[in-house]
Amino acid sequence: DGGPDKGRVDLQERIVGILETIYTKTEHVDVKMTTLNCIYNLLQHYGQGLDASAWRIVLSVLHAAALGNKSEITSGFRSVQAICSDFMNQFDQDRLHQLITVVGCYSKQPTLEDKVNINLSAVQLLWSLTDYCSTQPDAVESSH
Repeated sequence: DGGPDKGRVDLQERIVGILETIYTKTEHVDVKMTTLNCIYNLLQHYGQGLDASAWRIVLSVLHAAALGNKSEITSGFRSVQAICSDFMNQFDQDRLHQLITVVGCYSKQPTLEDKVNINLSAVQLLWSLTDYCSTQPDAVESSH
C-alpha cells in the first residue's frame, strides 16, 4: 500500500502519460495544439503539485514540440517559459538536466524571422538556468 500520495502520483503519471500518447501518436496539428494547451493549463493550475515522474513526461512532450511546426514550437515554448519562471526550483537533478536539454532545443530553432524571438528567449532562459544552477550546490553534480 503506497497510501494517498502513491495514488496521486500514479494518477498524475497516467494523466500526463495520456497527453504524451495523444501528442506523439497523432498527425493532426489541431489535436497536437489542443494537447499542448492542456499541458499549459495543467501547469498553470497544478504545476506546484506535479511529481518528478509527471515532470519527466511533460518535459518529454515539450521536447517533441520543439521539433514540430511553428504553432507547436510557439505553444510548447510558452509552457517552457512558465516552467523556468515558476517551477524549476522543485526539480531534482535529473529533471533540471532534462529541462536544460529542452530549452536548448528551442534555442536551436532554424533562424526564420518568426522564430528569432523564441531563439533569443530560449538563450536567455539558458542563462537563467545557468545562474540558478550556480546558486544551487546540489542542482548539478560535478562529474569529476
